[in-house]
Amino acid sequence: QLDIYFNYSTNNGGTWNQNPAGQTVDIRLDVGDTPGANGSGSPQIASQGNFVYIVWVDRRNGQDDIYFSSAMSNPFPLPLTWINADIRLDVDFIPGAHNSAFPQISAQGNNVYVAWEDWRLGYPDIYFRYSLNNGQTWYGRDIRLDTGDWSGVNFSVQPQISSQGVNVYVVWDDRRNGLGDIYFNSSANNGITWRDGP
Repeated sequence: QLDIYFNYSTNNGGTWNQNPAGQTVDIRLDVGDTPGANGSGSPQIASQGNFVYIVWVDRRNGQDDIYFSSAMSNPFPLPLTWINADIRLDVDFIPGAHNSAFPQISAQGNNVYVAWEDWRLGYPDIYFRYSLNNGQTWYGRDIRLDTGDWSGVNFSVQPQISSQGVNVYVVWDDRRNGLGDIYFNSSANNGITWRDGP
């Protein structure tokens, strides 16, 4: 089964992370289970300052969940120190109770933002979670963004996310009107509150 691996270069891709013998060494990030035991995929990456952030889809609990890991370099650019355990972000039900997919990530200052499509209530909705301290801790619940119709009634899929200053922006493909339309939601306070409506 697939795992999530990471590698880095400090000279514009000229060379990559190596052991003392000069061999390139990858770093496994989905460390909550045995290597190759369960499928992990769809990794996305963001970086800001001395931090690197990764999200991915992880099947260790049965169905797909969204997991996160981060590393800090001090002093920059080496060494990279990763958090001890990866973090599950779709926290509504017990792990693996439903599928979550297509994670997207953005970072701004000390803040990290993640959006994904989530099947917890039937058809997929768009959910979001944020951290204001470089991914060390996360807001206690995840937030639904496609609020213009009932949860789980229509397909909302394939989010994309961006951030600038205190603003966070998310767009997605939404089927509430039949065929797909593009919908948008935004926050002007680091993802804490969002527009009410389409």
